[in-house]
Amino acid sequence: MNGHRNPLVSEYGQPHPRLKNVLKGIHRVQGSSTRPRLPITADILRRMCNILNEGVFGPYVDLLLQSAFLLAFFGFLRCSEFTSTTHKFDPQHNLCFGDVTTTASNGQVSCLSVRLKSSKTDQFRRGFNLRLFPTGTAICPVSTLLRFMSVRQAMCPSASEPFFLLPERTSLDRNTFTTFLRTVLSRIGLRPDFFAGHSFRIGAATSAAASQIPDHLIQTLGRWSSNCYRLYIRTSETSLRHAFQRLAS
Repeated sequence: MNGHRNPLVSEYGQPHPRLKNVLKGIHRVQGSSTRPRLPITADILRRMCNILNEGVFGPYVDLLLQSAFLLAFFGFLRCSEFTSTTHKFDPQHNLCFGDVTTTASNGQVSCLSVRLKSSKTDQFRRGFNLRLFPTGTAICPVSTLLRFMSVRQAMCPSASEPFFLLPERTSLDRNTFTTFLRTVLSRIGLRPDFFAGHSFRIGAATSAAASQIPDHLIQTLGRWSSNCYRLYIRTSETSLRHAFQRLAS
């Protein structure tokens, strides 16, 4: 106001990177006024898969979405780890068909491996081999992904093609995935605007805690390097009531 140079920007008029990171950190600590992201728990996931089995978008897209939902949930994945940020697919960073492999034992697939080439916490792009195991339930990630891989294999894909390929031959991007997700959520009677792609990671942590899976395993499954995974766990009112009863007894 007194004619001096703006201290919030550099001499070239650009925001200071350090100040930008400080403000970003404050925003993370204090939170925001946006709607809370509710968890997609195992029960909600089961209902979503059931409605897709009945038919919503067509056989191929319904199977693709089931596969994406189950991979996101059981892999504790962030949306950016299995979708592209835009329609422009980058095989160096995004999930390719060749990144998903299987391990067989006694003629049966015992493990499905997914190579995550980059993630939010993997700043140096070392990558991570995510392993999924059969559950023997209606929401088994391995059996569903194997069915989808069989359909994709019939399309003669190259190893560098998108794993989740839409009918129009474009990769599954974040916005399209979120649109599909909210349509399915509304079909099962939930408010879709309270959910997003990250709801799977939150729901996986919440479901794991409700199933009394040990803390160190939750941390390993979600690939958390600290105890910040506790922020993802949503405690239900029923759990709080039981806690009060246990305290009273």
